[in-house]
Amino acid sequence: MRASFSICVLKWVLGRRKTGFSPFWSNVILPTLTILLFGALVLAFLCVSLIKTHRGITPLAILVAACTVQSALIALVMHFEMEALRWALPV
Repeated sequence: MRASFSICVLKWVLGRRKTGFSPFWSNVILPTLTILLFGALVLAFLCVSLIKTHRGITPLAILVAACTVQSALIALVMHFEMEALRWALPV
């Protein structure tokens, strides 16, 4: 029971329902990586490399980290429909 619940939650969090007609699979959830999440991953890599290069946290690294969080939040709320995080979206 518990394993099937966690699989359902992971499917709900990581993917979206497939649109269109399919005679074989009616409830397929496909994993997706949106442009915003891809951008957040690139920005996170940039932030980590900035911190490693300068051996400390610089103002530019803080700005890149803030942009990373903002991009990830927008992707989670808009694409993956996590309404609990809507309050944290920028104005």
